[in-house]
Amino acid sequence: MKPTKAKNNNKNKEVSIQEKGWYQKSINEIEIELKTETTTGLSNDEAEERLRKLGPNKLPEPKQVPWYLLFLKGLLEPLSIVLLVTAIIVVVAPYFAGGHPEWVEFGVILGMIIINTLLGMTQELKARSSVKALQSLSNPNATVIRSGKQIQISAHDLVPGDIVILQTGEFIPADIRLISSSHLTVDESALTGESMPVVKNIELLDSKTTILAEQKNMVFMSTFVQSGRATGIVVAQAPLSTMGKIASSIAETKAQKTPLQLKLNRLTKWVSVIATVTALVLFGVLIMIDVFRADHTGISWSENLLLSVSSAIAIIPASLTVIVSIILSVSTNQMSKQNVIVKQLQAVETLGKVNVICSDKTGTLTINKMTVTKYNQVGVTRAASSFTYVSDDIGDIHFVNALTLCNDSIVSEKDRMGLPTELAMYDWMTKMGFDPLTLRHKYMRIDDLPFSSDNKYMVTVNQVDDKKVVYIKGAIDRILDKCTHTVIDNQIVKLTSKMKEQVLENAEKMSAEALRVITTAFKVLSEDEFKNKDYVSKLVLTGIIGMIDPPREEAISAIKIAHRAGIRVVMITGDHLATAMAIGEKLGLVREGFVGLTGEELDLLTDEELTKKIDRISVFARVNPDHKTRIVTILQEKGLIVAMTGDGINDAPSLRKANVGIAMGMNGTEAAKDAANVILADDNFSTIVSGVSEGRNSYRKIKTSVAFVLGANPQIIAMFLIILITGISPLNSINILWFNLIVETILAIPIGMSKSDPNVMSLKPIKNNESIFSRIWLLIIFTITSTAIAVILAFIMGFYVFPGPNAALTGQTAAFITIAFSPIFFVWMMKFRPDRKERHKNFKEKVKDANWALFGAMIGAFLLNVIVVFVPGVRDVFKIAELKWELWLVVVFLTISPAIVIFVSINLAGNQIRRHNDPSYENKLRKRFKKYRRPKIANNYKLLRDSTVDIRHTKKVKDKKQKTATPA
Repeated sequence: MKPTKAKNNNKNKEVSIQEKGWYQKSINEIEIELKTETTTGLSNDEAEERLRKLGPNKLPEPKQVPWYLLFLKGLLEPLSIVLLVTAIIVVVAPYFAGGHPEWVEFGVILGMIIINTLLGMTQELKARSSVKALQSLSNPNATVIRSGKQIQISAHDLVPGDIVILQTGEFIPADIRLISSSHLTVDESALTGESMPVVKNIELLDSKTTILAEQKNMVFMSTFVQSGRATGIVVAQAPLSTMGKIASSIAETKAQKTPLQLKLNRLTKWVSVIATVTALVLFGVLIMIDVFRADHTGISWSENLLLSVSSAIAIIPASLTVIVSIILSVSTNQMSKQNVIVKQLQAVETLGKVNVICSDKTGTLTINKMTVTKYNQVGVTRAASSFTYVSDDIGDIHFVNALTLCNDSIVSEKDRMGLPTELAMYDWMTKMGFDPLTLRHKYMRIDDLPFSSDNKYMVTVNQVDDKKVVYIKGAIDRILDKCTHTVIDNQIVKLTSKMKEQVLENAEKMSAEALRVITTAFKVLSEDEFKNKDYVSKLVLTGIIGMIDPPREEAISAIKIAHRAGIRVVMITGDHLATAMAIGEKLGLVREGFVGLTGEELDLLTDEELTKKIDRISVFARVNPDHKTRIVTILQEKGLIVAMTGDGINDAPSLRKANVGIAMGMNGTEAAKDAANVILADDNFSTIVSGVSEGRNSYRKIKTSVAFVLGANPQIIAMFLIILITGISPLNSINILWFNLIVETILAIPIGMSKSDPNVMSLKPIKNNESIFSRIWLLIIFTITSTAIAVILAFIMGFYVFPGPNAALTGQTAAFITIAFSPIFFVWMMKFRPDRKERHKNFKEKVKDANWALFGAMIGAFLLNVIVVFVPGVRDVFKIAELKWELWLVVVFLTISPAIVIFVSINLAGNQIRRHNDPSYENKLRKRFKKYRRPKIANNYKLLRDSTVDIRHTKKVKDKKQKTATPA
């Protein structure tokens, strides 16, 4: 079709129809472009032809990877590949050497691979239903005009050019340009974030705007008709509609991997490479030893291969993924008790590392309920709670009547029906002791003029006793000009120009506080005025009220805690900037140096410009869905961990894009819930703070688990050194697998069940690029070094000093007992040291807060090891030899010696360990030293390094000065 030219307001300038938005095109232009008629609609044949060409009015379903391919993807991870190769070798290699396959090792390794892979696959399958939730919001049917007849069809059969009739209570089935409108208001909060229903009209918009909320002559798919009736032309089906674009954005937006996932992936890749290289080198060394020292070993090449493979397993933290998942699961259960429902386990850890929270306003930071906060009865503006009713005062009587009678809202125990502004009036009057339904029954309505976008007011005529009284409420600019009188001191007096100026000034002050101002008036009708319907003239002004969707009190406190914890909070809303800034100021978001930005201003900025300014922007207003995703992306590119909260369809793409998407559970749409990682069951912003606190504690527990899992694996060091010295391996493959996959796992899991630190929110967020070894490397070194030395000494004592009939087997048994039992004695020290308050708890408090799960695991691991070492039959599988009592004494001492070394090392290096526990310790130390710094004690800085000494020391210095000071 050739572009049709249409003149705009600028003379001698023509713009192609295709260059305009639908909201800028006249009805005639749209009829020409879509080849339709507003009176008769499309013919049935034409509609069927378009449906055949364009397809159904359904949101496209994204291509999904089958579950079995996801499972295969998990098997191709570096850690899984190494373990899988290992499992194959332990079965195949013995065949070539004439031995027996190691089916026990094969089963254990294969079980670990399957568990790890299933965990990853399950998490990916959870994020697939976002677009399906959007599809469920479409109407099953639509009323259209085709071939001049009004019929009802499936909404899926709508095509561009269809004439659709919309009525109250219906979901809008497509993007529609309005032809006619009668008191139409549309709830677009799920799409734009606009808290109030939008009044629609058919007026042509000349200027171009990308803000959906400004396109008053358009209605969009999946929004809701709040009131009124309208007719319009379908201009875009589901795939090309605004909602379709959001659905595509969700499908195309890849879920972000959590920082922990990335760090563990890097760790396992490097460890897998190191393990493979180590196994190859060790295998080569063993072969060389067999060649040159065959009389010492007599080990076949297949056994050497199994030994090398076992050493690779010793290096790889095969149980780490399961341990992390269990720790996160424990935290998830804890968070669910605090109304934080976590859909994806890794979101727990990421929530703890969040340093920016982008929050929707309506229903998240505010209560999502319009509330009357101020009123003015042509006098002083007062708080709504201070309203006092005088039963014989004319002004009070008609003020209350106007708010209750000129009001269509209905509130019952089950339902709340009506416009938010009218519901706010209803609630205020109820709170003040009035029953609106009783008043309506007493003073029956005999006529009315519904609210319209042209008039911006509503009128009712009620029978009040023996009089017919007009009550009116609406915009002050439309009502005040029609008022000639007002009520002062129970008298109706003339409304002077000075009084009007005062009323306008009071209204402007309310507006400056982002309050929505409603004006009320009344008029006693004469019979002639009633017959002629002269309702809106010579009115008596009764007052003005101001209402707002107020901020949650708990959100204000939560934001203060977030700021103290180093977390920045940004408000992103579809409301007007003035309203958003006023709410932001009350919440504590709009501080000195911070500004607000609208969606239109955002469009004018390049990514580079926005990146420079975004650190000083605390409020984004009048934004579209794509704006939210762009804001999140820019923040992430700055290296920040972003949490996004929301409840609407418009929030779904940004929820999926954010590092942590947080949806509202009570008022959130299904699309938002499905796209999010976390759901707040109580829709309370303050609950996020609890989630962040638990997330931070979870990350600390995970790091402690990593320190234990890596530190308690000294096998490879011991094996290398002992093989080089003696030509014999200190451990066989079944010994290594038993410790690595059973004992170590049993002890590591309960670390995540320890009590959370309540003071963790006083610390700054963990940096995104911080190494997973940060502040735990010292623990790892102490642990692995002391344990490796103990294992080496145990083998040497069994092989050289107290050998049995088979010296090699005796040495291996001594080494195995040492490595299997020693972690039981030092695992309780692998935790964050408590602060001063924790250390000063009494015995009962310590017993109550003790990690009894860890205590039980220590007992369980000890008993399992006893069974392996002493029970006949079982000990044969693990190749356990009889030990002399002298060797037993040595082995027992070497088993507990790592615990002693770790304990002493931790206390001697208290400053470094405290950095591991409390990143702010160094700053505290500097401040303390600066505070007490004096020439006489400047050399005592070493004493100040110990927090148990510095306070006593400095107190003695101060007391001494006070005693020796000469009185003035």
